[in-house]
Amino acid sequence: MLNKFFSTTLIVLIFIATLFQPHQRDEVQGEEIALLNIFDFTLYEISKKGLETTMVATEAQRFKDRYVLKNTSYTDSSKKVVSHLSSKEAIYKDEIIYANGDVYYKKDDGLEFKTDEATYNKKTSIATSKTPYIATMGKNTITGDYLTHNVNAEKTVSKNISAIYYIEEKR
Repeated sequence: MLNKFFSTTLIVLIFIATLFQPHQRDEVQGEEIALLNIFDFTLYEISKKGLETTMVATEAQRFKDRYVLKNTSYTDSSKKVVSHLSSKEAIYKDEIIYANGDVYYKKDDGLEFKTDEATYNKKTSIATSKTPYIATMGKNTITGDYLTHNVNAEKTVSKNISAIYYIEEKR
């Protein structure tokens, strides 16, 4: 009788051990999971001087080292001339905005450019596009393959340009 009890108990334990084994979790190799998903995202940078920058997006994902944004609008009002950058997608990492898709950059002094990809470095205040662009200021138009604009130095460098420039006569 005792042997029968131990045999039955052993069979039940083996059955339970095989039936209730922990299952291996399916993990996607190399794919990162966002720490936080935010809809209607707004990020304000405020200093002793007041509001310096504003970043708005319809959706944001916070990862360990960056934000991934959709339908982004960034405004830097910390300089004497306010600048705006908008795009369909952007990555904000290490004080640099990597904008992609219908990128539009505009300064309140009238300079505007449109391109497919651009970066804006908040520390150096330099906007760069390594893809073809169209820039305008008033009636003046410039197209080219590369553009870098230093907001602080008010200096723009471009490559392979074609320009239409209107000269005003002094009266």
